[in-house]
Amino acid sequence: MMTAPADGTAGEALMRAAERRRRVLLSITSNVGARVASFAVILVASRFALADIGTERFGIWMTIASLLSVLNLLDFGIGNGLVVPVAGRVGRNDVAGLQRIVTLGLLTTLVIGAIAALLLVAAALYADWRWLFKSASSGALVEAGQALLVFATLLGLSLPLQTVHRILAGMQRAYLSHFLSLGCSTLSLIVLFATQSQKFDLVGYILLTLGIAQLPGLIALGFLAREGLIRPAALRCGAGGDFRLMFSAGGLFLALQFGALIGWGSDQILVSALSGPADAAVYAVGARIFMLVSIPFYIINAPLWAAYAEALDRGDREYARRTLRISLLATLGGATMFGLAMVLASPVLWQLFSGGALRYDRVLIWGLAIWTAIDCAANALAMFLNGAHLLKEQLWTVVVFVLLSIPLKAWVIVNISFSMIPFVTAVIYLGTLAIVYAFTLRRSIARVLSVPA
Repeated sequence: MMTAPADGTAGEALMRAAERRRRVLLSITSNVGARVASFAVILVASRFALADIGTERFGIWMTIASLLSVLNLLDFGIGNGLVVPVAGRVGRNDVAGLQRIVTLGLLTTLVIGAIAALLLVAAALYADWRWLFKSASSGALVEAGQALLVFATLLGLSLPLQTVHRILAGMQRAYLSHFLSLGCSTLSLIVLFATQSQKFDLVGYILLTLGIAQLPGLIALGFLAREGLIRPAALRCGAGGDFRLMFSAGGLFLALQFGALIGWGSDQILVSALSGPADAAVYAVGARIFMLVSIPFYIINAPLWAAYAEALDRGDREYARRTLRISLLATLGGATMFGLAMVLASPVLWQLFSGGALRYDRVLIWGLAIWTAIDCAANALAMFLNGAHLLKEQLWTVVVFVLLSIPLKAWVIVNISFSMIPFVTAVIYLGTLAIVYAFTLRRSIARVLSVPA
């Protein structure tokens, strides 16, 4: 289940570095297949949905789907907070400690998920959602309420199942999650094409996409159980310390996730609330085109989080220095080139995604190209900072960014155009990062990597 403990020799260090590279490459290649299949599901489902349910309900579907990322914050950052301790215990061959933190994390998020689902069911039944779906018809609002009830159940499942995926990432076995995701996305495509003659409603499209997306986590949960990592008896000794560790790290990640989703992930909701579902549909199509750029680089860099954590836990700073330099340069250069390629191909891709039902927005496309290159490089840096547990420095960046960007984005949507959102995001983020790097981040990175500040 785990690697042998280190003996401190140069040979062992080389073997561990080779094993890290092997697992990183396996995670990257498996994730490519999973993401391609997921992208195909989005493309096919988007085209079918626009024809079946229309622009208005399509915008509502995209807005509800974006809520899953926002509401996944309700795990209090526990999933991301588990990656570093899980990676460290795998590296130290601490089986008992690994069983304890895995079991504790899963039980905690299971309880949180059940509570969150009940609260969202109550909100779906009794709250007035017209503020979120501006100018939506009465019929569309009724369907939105039904869709939110289904979404509440999926949220309750998603919270503990996302924790399963983060545990596998900490074990540097994220490739298992990716292979399962590939299979389930393939299942979604089969169902979509096999039932093409049957027109699904809004609820149906949520089940075909967000619903089937929960299956990989359920299967991976069985894998953890078979490996003997889910053992309630392991909580009898040392659970208190792990509980505090989990919530301490989780609290920082929660603040980061919350800030990031307000600052970066709320754009779809802002457009829907301030400009209407029709414009939200246009923004959603543009954002999904540039997933062709961002997703590959997320795939490449995601496995480095656990690899950095395990390497730094063992004192292998040379691996961390070299990997950080290569990942930053390659990501920024590659994302810039692929972003320009997407700009050139965007008229064709827009037609593929929308089926000609939505107007093409060139300003939005250029803005998304610029922001996507910056965002990809920021993600590469974040993988190192997460692995090095430099969370407070990231938190300062996020807090300042949110305070500056949200009011300006709202003003731009109302007074100029939602198409300007990516430009606003890029300018404010770069300015915020420069300030935080100058005052604190530069010294923190130098300390972790043992290089001059």
